[in-house]
Amino acid sequence: MKTPAKLCVEDVMTRNVLTIRKHDLVFDAIRKMNTDGASALPVIDENDSICGILSSSDVLKQAYDLNSDIAMLCVMSDTLRKSITESIAEDNRELLVSDLMTHGAV
Repeated sequence: MKTPAKLCVEDVMTRNVLTIRKHDLVFDAIRKMNTDGASALPVIDENDSICGILSSSDVLKQAYDLNSDIAMLCVMSDTLRKSITESIAEDNRELLVSDLMTHGAV
């Protein structure tokens, strides 16, 4: 077993990565994250190239814009975060992943 100082990215990375498309609904992306326990999903374009990432933090930013008290509660509890992110998705079903994702993934 390697010590933490000798670990490489490949030793700890996720190999079967879930992805979403930039024109998918945020509602569906949040459901996917919550169902599969992911905190973020790489966003792919029509050429299957990574064009960004949608993280729970991106969704929380949206929550903060809607209600800062809700956003603070989300940070405190993972279970509550899942509940609130699904609630935000439910209230904003028309939002696309490209509306909230962090652009310019490198």
